[in-house]
Amino acid sequence: MFVTRLMQEKESSSGVKPLRLMERSVFSDILVFVRVAHEAKWINEMEISIYDCWFDPVVSALPGVVPDGFIYLRASPDTCHKRMMLRKRAEEGGVSLKYLQDLHEKHESWLLPFESENYGVLSVSKPSLQMDNSLHPDIKDRVFYLEGNHMHSSIQKVPALFLDCEPNIDFSRDIEAKRQ
Repeated sequence: MFVTRLMQEKESSSGVKPLRLMERSVFSDILVFVRVAHEAKWINEMEISIYDCWFDPVVSALPGVVPDGFIYLRASPDTCHKRMMLRKRAEEGGVSLKYLQDLHEKHESWLLPFESENYGVLSVSKPSLQMDNSLHPDIKDRVFYLEGNHMHSSIQKVPALFLDCEPNIDFSRDIEAKRQ
């Protein structure tokens, strides 16, 4: 996963596009997906140790992998599972509700520790007044800075936008929802 993200960064950094949106980052990989894989025994102690040893030096050497911000599309594991069942994509057929619950728990512990059971692991703070004034009123109360001693130093104070994706919204038909 890590090498794939680095290759994506290398390929996209040579482009001239001012904006890149990525479904996941090296940070969600290490803080969520790799941890879930390790806890499920899909990767062993040696593999996670190698991953962890490579992470800091490589990220420090490639500052382009550090995002300007995160967008957390928040939905319950049950909602995600129902949507996957409705899509009926072959590649999603083997994804269990338990796996989605594990991913959700890790995302929540990382991004919303004040709502998870990991109080004190990290904190979030509101944006500075200068940034707060530049935010659109519809998202002002949903942007926070990530902070915490377990986070890589390069994402300290990176803003994160939290969007509630629990409701089942049809963006192709609901023009107001699409605008928002």
